[in-house]
Amino acid sequence: MTRPKISYFCLLVFFSIGIVSLNAQKTIKKADDAYDNSEYFKAIELYKDAYKSAKTKDEKGQIYFKLGVCCKSINNFKEAETNLRNAINAGYPDALVHLNLAQVLKARQNYSEAIEQFNLYKSKGGDSKVALDGLRSCEIAKRILETPTRFKVDNAPFNSKAKDYGPCFSDKKNTSIMFSSNREGSMGSGNIDEISGGNPSDLWETKKDKNEKWATPVILHPSVCTEVNEGRSWLNAKGDLLFFTRCPEDKQRNNYCGLFLARKQANTWGDAERLPFSIDTVNFGDPYLTADGKTLYYCSRMKGGSGGTDIWSCSFNEKANSWGQPTNLGSKVNTRGNERYPTLSPDGKRLYFSSDQHPGLGGLDLFYVELGPDGKPTRDAKGNFIKGKPILVTVMEKRAGWGNFVPAEYRNGDWQYAAYLPDGTPNEKANAGIRACFECHLPHAKR
Repeated sequence: MTRPKISYFCLLVFFSIGIVSLNAQKTIKKADDAYDNSEYFKAIELYKDAYKSAKTKDEKGQIYFKLGVCCKSINNFKEAETNLRNAINAGYPDALVHLNLAQVLKARQNYSEAIEQFNLYKSKGGDSKVALDGLRSCEIAKRILETPTRFKVDNAPFNSKAKDYGPCFSDKKNTSIMFSSNREGSMGSGNIDEISGGNPSDLWETKKDKNEKWATPVILHPSVCTEVNEGRSWLNAKGDLLFFTRCPEDKQRNNYCGLFLARKQANTWGDAERLPFSIDTVNFGDPYLTADGKTLYYCSRMKGGSGGTDIWSCSFNEKANSWGQPTNLGSKVNTRGNERYPTLSPDGKRLYFSSDQHPGLGGLDLFYVELGPDGKPTRDAKGNFIKGKPILVTVMEKRAGWGNFVPAEYRNGDWQYAAYLPDGTPNEKANAGIRACFECHLPHAKR
């Protein structure tokens, strides 16, 4: 009489295990959908929930990997490293786990281990060009850190403990700054943003007072700021057109950020409208309008790009009162990674932008490129990309008395060497190591 009970018990156990596995897969599917929609915080919570039901080492490795990629996407590099290492320990087979770990380690400035992971990625069948670019970037990053910059970065007094980003001057005298923030007091305070896990972002403005001190930031009018995310903004030269990013939320469909325009009405802003080329089936953001008001630069994952978020431009025809066709800035600016936050110099000849793929220290770094009259990156007669002005000038000249700082045994007659900054002042750090020039050109009699 006991055998049927055992059979029923086994059947119940197997049925329960099947339900657990099925529930885990359903949760993973929901998490994957959230990740595909850039709702990283939501995806992280769902992956953690799925992990509780995961039974096999393969399932756990898969979840660890996806958790690592999500954490990396919201710049939580510490948690990303932990999860990606756990994925490797669980035997996750895809070489991408080594690429993502390498990029995280590079962002944390752990270049030695990053190099190891880039090599592992390559050896396990990863894209060799991506691996070599990563290795070269690590070597460049180490050299950059060895050469201190002349620039000093100060923390703006109106920053908060929340995320403050995307600043732009909002008046001609540069005494007002508009920026994005998810600090307390935002229109959506109390709502959890499924991308970042904090409050939704809004646009804020601060102004200098008569004592040249920045006043407490004030949130913009509700016609602009809503309960959803409003991101990086830019104003036209007159200050009566406000371009900005908004990420609508519709529970009935996938949501994508778009480019919006609000017009000044007396002392406030009118209702915002989506720009016509900013379709609602792909993400758009980070608008920048040129001083003449004729070209809008922005970021998007539109078809025809290089892989990640690319920088595009779109021209405005004032007579026809219409926007033209979007133009991708091309492979000399855009990479298979992400390019963000385009901004032009006052003369319009240089484009500054952020990238996590061009060789840098890790994560998003700042870069610039020279632009031609057409607003596109300039090339020389051979078609090569022009990278901008020099950052170091070295001089070799035959003049008596040069190089007295170099020991006599290294000197080579009247031919001497020196390094200067572009403004003509001596580059002391480079001069301290310029002995290599003397050694290379040392007379045979002293070798």
